Amino acid sequence: MPAPGPLAGAALVGLGGAAGAVARYGVVRAAARRGAAGATHSWAVTAINLSGSALLGGLSAAPGVGAGARLLLGTGACGGFTTFSTYSVESAGLLQAGRLSVLALHLILNGVGCPLSALAGGSLVRALAV
Repeated sequence: MPAPGPLAGAALVGLGGAAGAVARYGVVRAAARRGAAGATHSWAVTAINLSGSALLGGLSAAPGVGAGARLLLGTGACGGFTTFSTYSVESAGLLQAGRLSVLALHLILNGVGCPLSALAGGSLVRALAV
């Protein structure tokens, strides 16, 4: 199947991005109902970044996934679901609050854990495709 044109590609990314952003909002809201409102760190964002990295890694390794599906699910949904900007703001908040041990764990899980999650997701898809 040929790659979608620029307009169709943009529509796929926008649709996927909207779905991913709404999913992220739902996860963060659900986590906030269980924890302290206004905290300087949300473990939900770390979980989102780890799981989104694994999903994107799996999608990237999946054979037979067309360009349109990669735009919709990868660039759009995974891109809208994961969030580097929130990760950065939370990191700054932890630093300003002097919560250095939580900051260190946050940085390690996102900086090392997310690439490892992407590798794991890709490995899982390759193993299941055999």
